Amino acid sequence: MIRAVFCDMDGVILDSMPYHVEAWKRAAKEFGFSLDESKVYLYEGAIELSSSKDVFKNGDKEITQKVFLDILNRQKEIFLKDYLEQIRVFEHVPELLNILKEKELKLALVTSSHKDILEYSLPYEVRSLFDVIVTGDDIKRPKPNPDPYLAAISATKVSPETSIVVENAPAGIRAAKNARCKCIGLCTTLPPSPLIIAGADKVFNRHEELVSHFLELLK
Repeated sequence: MIRAVFCDMDGVILDSMPYHVEAWKRAAKEFGFSLDESKVYLYEGAIELSSSKDVFKNGDKEITQKVFLDILNRQKEIFLKDYLEQIRVFEHVPELLNILKEKELKLALVTSSHKDILEYSLPYEVRSLFDVIVTGDDIKRPKPNPDPYLAAISATKVSPETSIVVENAPAGIRAAKNARCKCIGLCTTLPPSPLIIAGADKVFNRHEELVSHFLELLK
């Protein structure tokens, strides 16, 4: 029996990743680095110093912790200033969340984004549908570690076996599986292959398919 559904935010609830990528590209350029756009999508939710060396390039020049943090802070500034108004909730997301609420399932939003990004970008009418919100500020070890989903499990008082996670990136899928949850991959930013490799139990191309899946599952 399913008792809870946990959703990532960027790429699952919000159509925001292309704008995050543009902000990353602009921030990197200001510090003399080029950026592999495909790697940003691949490492979504888990861009740390270690992975940044695969994302940002400047010849043979190594990116340092300070430069990485400077780029990270600048990316956030650019995103909030120039792209926030273009962010939209994916079509069918409110429908899906309301179906799950009607079935009395616990809902948690589990994102690597910081609280201020969430509060500015996610409309209150959608945010208020979640029983629990876990952000990057709430945990010490980010995705692909299980900590974000373990926090959601603890807060909703459910077991991993009765929880389903919806994610669009490999790091999030691995975090869900590391927390022993079932995970659905959603192809909003990547093709199915990397999501399957990361361990997704099912993969859907569109939110409409996700709605149909849950309607069938919850009959």
